[in-house]
Amino acid sequence: MNKLIKTNLLCLVPGLFFLVMCAAVSSGEELEVTSEGVGAVTVSAASARDMAIEDALRRAVEQVVGTFIDSESMVENMVLLSDTVYSKSRGYVKNYKIIQELEENSLYRIKIHATVGTDGIRGDLEAIGLLMQRKHKPRVMIIAVETIEEKDLQVLENLSVTENSMIRMFQQKGFKVIDADTVKKVAKRDQLLSALQGDNMLAAKIGLQYGAEVVVIGKATASSSGYVQNDSKLQSINANVTARVIRADNAEIIAADDRMSTKAHISVVKGAHKAFKSAGEKLADTLIDQILSKWSDETTNLGSVVLVISGIGSFSDLIEFKKALTRNVRGVKSIHQRSFTGGVAKLEIDLRGDTQTLAEMLVTQKMGTVMIDVTDMTQNKIQARVKE
Repeated sequence: MNKLIKTNLLCLVPGLFFLVMCAAVSSGEELEVTSEGVGAVTVSAASARDMAIEDALRRAVEQVVGTFIDSESMVENMVLLSDTVYSKSRGYVKNYKIIQELEENSLYRIKIHATVGTDGIRGDLEAIGLLMQRKHKPRVMIIAVETIEEKDLQVLENLSVTENSMIRMFQQKGFKVIDADTVKKVAKRDQLLSALQGDNMLAAKIGLQYGAEVVVIGKATASSSGYVQNDSKLQSINANVTARVIRADNAEIIAADDRMSTKAHISVVKGAHKAFKSAGEKLADTLIDQILSKWSDETTNLGSVVLVISGIGSFSDLIEFKKALTRNVRGVKSIHQRSFTGGVAKLEIDLRGDTQTLAEMLVTQKMGTVMIDVTDMTQNKIQARVKE
C-alpha cells in the first residue's frame, strides 16, 4: 500500500478536523522547525500515525536542543536527555502543522512544521548541567566586602559570610569557583577596593590574572533599625547585598542585581551575619539565572568573537582569509574588519556557536592558502597567527 496525503490542516483525525494546541512552555522565545517522524503499522494505520506524530515532535525538540548544546554532548548524554527532555516533547511544542503524510511498506511517515518554546528546554538543560558544558564550564571568582553600621568597607583575607553563601549557591549549580582567599592574600588591597567600587576593567584584569572567566563583585551593608519591641532585647537587622557579574576577557557586565534580608538578634554583628547569609543566597540564585539566560541567548542567537590574527602578508591575503573563514567555518555569519596594520588584522565575527569550537576549526582547516595557529584564547577573544 502506498498512499500519499498532503494537507495544510493542523491535525487530521478520522471524521474530524481540529486544532491541536500543545501546552505552551512559556511566553518566551520560540523556534520554528521542520521534522519527520515514522511509526510502524502493526495494529492499525491510526495507531501508527499517532506514533509517527510523537516521533516527529521528539525530533523537532531534538533540533532545538541542538541549538543549545553541541552534537558530541547530545550523543554522550542521550539517555539523560531522553529521560529529562525528550520524554516531555509535547510540553515544549506550542503548535504544529502536518505538511505531509505517507503510508508505505508497513510504515507511516509524517512531516510537520512545529513551533517549539525554548524557555522550558533551556531550563531543563540548565538543571542537568548541559548548558554549562556548552560554555566549557567557565571558572568564577567571587569577592564581596561587608560593612556593619556604616563602618569602613573591609576586604577580609578569609572568606566573608556573604562570599561563603554565594559560593555555595554557585557550586550547587555546577560552577567551578576559584579560591578567593588566595586572591585576597596576594592581590593589592587598593586594587581590590577599586574593583569593588566600580572599576570593571580592573576587576576583569584581576579575574584573568587568577584564571577566572567570570568575576562576581559584591558589596554587603547592614544596620540596625531598632528594637523589635520596646521591652525586647532583640534588634531588627537589615542587610542589603548588591553585586555585578563581569566577563573577564572584555569587562562586559553580564548580570547585576541586589537583594535584602532582615533578621532579629540581640547582637548587631551576629544578626548582620545571618542577614548577609540570607541575602547572599537569594542574590546568588538571581545572578545565576541571569548568567545562564545570557549564555543561553548566546548559544541560540548570534554572539560576537574578536579574532586578532598576525602574519598576514597583504590586504589581498586578508580578503582571501575572510572568504575562507566564512566558507569553511560553520556558524560564521558575518565578519567585520576593525583594523589592519603591519600584517595584524582585528576582526569581529558574528558567530552562532562558541569561541572554543571556532578556535578548533581555525587550527584544523586550511584557510585559503594558509594554516592558522591559535596562540591565546578567552571566552570571547582569539589571538592567532598565520603559520610560516
